[in-house]
Amino acid sequence: SFCTLLVLPRGFMALVTVEPLVVLVPPIADGAEPHVATIHVVRANAAAGDLTFKCRTTVPKEMRVRPASGVHSASEPLPIDLVFSSFGGKGKVQVQVTDAAGASETHVVKLEPGEAAAADVAGPSEPVPTPNP
Repeated sequence: SFCTLLVLPRGFMALVTVEPLVVLVPPIADGAEPHVATIHVVRANAAAGDLTFKCRTTVPKEMRVRPASGVHSASEPLPIDLVFSSFGGKGKVQVQVTDAAGASETHVVKLEPGEAAAADVAGPSEPVPTPNP
């Protein structure tokens, strides 16, 4: 349905939370092993019964989601692996969760470039000369 992105009123009991909401993806060299990041779907309401989930990504050529859909019936957090074969620098994963009563909500996980960008911020690793007093 097109109305899953409703603004939730304060005090609304969410079905789940998704952690983290931002996934940092390091640079992946050609031919390197895929990078796997794991997000967790955490039940906000243990009494909600079985939850059906579906994941979609805006960058399907660059990554797979495992599992991409299924039923979350346990009380512990559900791990979902994001398997990147490459990464162009931006993307999103949507996790849509529906409870037994048919209520659904969509959580959006942002994909952002990781480690290499962070290393640039730190500057070169050469020692900085101390100015003479």
